Amino acid sequence: MHDIYHQAGKRIRKLRVEQNLTREETAEKADISSRFLSDIENGRKGFSAHTLVRIANCFSVPCGYIMTGESYRSFRCSGDRTVQSYTDEQLEIINRLYEMALKLKLHEGLASQTDQNNSKMDGGL
Repeated sequence: MHDIYHQAGKRIRKLRVEQNLTREETAEKADISSRFLSDIENGRKGFSAHTLVRIANCFSVPCGYIMTGESYRSFRCSGDRTVQSYTDEQLEIINRLYEMALKLKLHEGLASQTDQNNSKMDGGL
């Protein structure tokens, strides 16, 4: 599974432990199976945007924190009521857009590192 999901799973487990919740309690709140939550926490499975919102709501944290580890000032997901008003097709589009945004962010980070490395090399001439 992608490293993004593996890291997200680690953050989910950390939040669950910090809030003294069992895997079963968290899974019930997020309306997923405890086995699926275990797979997520261990980086064996990815998850949809809808599932991300439900998990984030369990811990009262933004989706961006779970996915990227960025501070709470990052974007926030809509509440469950808003997401439930979307069709499955709309949620799939949101999920694809979100994944594309994460890939773009990763690409921009790599490009920025390359630019910094090139600047250091140019400055040394």
